[in-house]
Amino acid sequence: HTDHDEYYARFAKTDGDRIVYQHAAEIWLHDPTSDEGHRVEVDLHSPRVQRSRKFVAADRYLGDFALHPAGHTVALETRGKLFTMPLWEQAVRQHGRTDGVRYRLAAWVGDGSSMVVVSDEGGEDGLEVHKAGEARRRLEPLDLGCITDMATPPEGPSVAVANHRHELHLVDIEAETSRLLDRSEHGALDGVVWSPDGRWLAYSFATTARTRSIKLCEVATGATHLVTKPEFRDVHPSWDPEGKFLYFLSYRVFDPVYDSLYFDLGFPRAIRPYLVTLSADEPSPFVPKPRGMGGAASKAAPQKAPAETNAEGKEEPTGPAPLRIDLDGISERIVPVPVPEGRYSQVVGIKGKILFTSWPVQGSLGRDSFSGGPGPRGTLEVYDLAEQRHDVLVAGISVFKISRDSQTLAYRSGRRLRAVKAGEKPPDNDDGASRRNGWLDLDRVRVSVDPGSEWMQMFKEAWRLQRDHFWAEDMSGVDWWLVLDRYLPLVGKVATRLEFSDLMW
Repeated sequence: HTDHDEYYARFAKTDGDRIVYQHAAEIWLHDPTSDEGHRVEVDLHSPRVQRSRKFVAADRYLGDFALHPAGHTVALETRGKLFTMPLWEQAVRQHGRTDGVRYRLAAWVGDGSSMVVVSDEGGEDGLEVHKAGEARRRLEPLDLGCITDMATPPEGPSVAVANHRHELHLVDIEAETSRLLDRSEHGALDGVVWSPDGRWLAYSFATTARTRSIKLCEVATGATHLVTKPEFRDVHPSWDPEGKFLYFLSYRVFDPVYDSLYFDLGFPRAIRPYLVTLSADEPSPFVPKPRGMGGAASKAAPQKAPAETNAEGKEEPTGPAPLRIDLDGISERIVPVPVPEGRYSQVVGIKGKILFTSWPVQGSLGRDSFSGGPGPRGTLEVYDLAEQRHDVLVAGISVFKISRDSQTLAYRSGRRLRAVKAGEKPPDNDDGASRRNGWLDLDRVRVSVDPGSEWMQMFKEAWRLQRDHFWAEDMSGVDWWLVLDRYLPLVGKVATRLEFSDLMW
């Protein structure tokens, strides 16, 4: 009865004689007697209040966060917008476009003078450099795909980027060029971290469809090396700031537990933190060293890079000394951190201590992605290498980050953020946000939202994700660009969030 070329005929209703139905954002009337139809002219005067600008709570839509290298400021991504907020003093600043763009994965450059962030301005993922007092600069054209992970070195104009194509790229943000470092045939590369000397990258690499290994890449040459054998699932690497160890988490504890209702066995606690000594002559830190009653153990003086002489004959520091990494037999130097096996999600090394997050075994009811579950259940724990002691720092956390100088730790607890001294127990008081207790006042962040611009961005991102992650390269024969051109004009007609969901469907 109808033959529309572009859009579906939907939601047909009849009064017994005629049929009305929806076609795109319009109402049509069809007369079965004449087998003809026409569009119904609707003159609707509506303020469309759901398209009006509004302010939303920053904590409700808080995404990622990143600590300044010196630990005095935090970069926040909330509802796709980018802000920098000094922890307790001075004002909050918004960066980039105020509407219509999603910012994510913000990372400070080595000296903290600027940030590198992923932006989809223009319809594709790309890198932008944001520096106070200067216009933002977008790096184009770089084919980096859908960016999934990003890390900046301690110094220098580079950034390591992992994408949905299971690739690892090194991007020079000054020359605006990229170089492919590694690629997996089996899964994503994630957990990318730079070594303290900025010469190595460590990351989790999908060695097979079922196993992951920790891998090293020597940035200058592009040479890659497996640290762990492709036998387990090894994830979340982290460098010791003094360059002695590389930490990681591994699913390799096989202690089966009987189920309470079924005759079955499972492994609910299969993870444990591990470390590998980078030099062959570095002893395990878990073997106590002899020391006197004063508590001081003998230790070698820290290495420093040799000074260079400038044109005036004065010595200038050259930064941290290059790490010594003995690759021969490195997989045989793996030792477990002496803590119980459990469910761990992070491990980070600071000077003299190892920090990690553990999670209890809990049921799945009420923990779907929509309800958000019962709240943060993670516990921040510490292992003191000098004291050979395992302790709990704080409970009820979701995730934590460490500043590059290893002095400041920020953790998220549900919809709240807190900044404390790294490696120490925070105070128990919770009397509002203040420097005294470490809690941050996220109400300082004013998040303005223009729904129309946001819906347009959401539409383009969903279209882009379908394109990038579809299981067939030819989109099963569908002209995906035609789909974009067909439905994009309808976004402007959307008046409510429910209508947008219907359009996306």
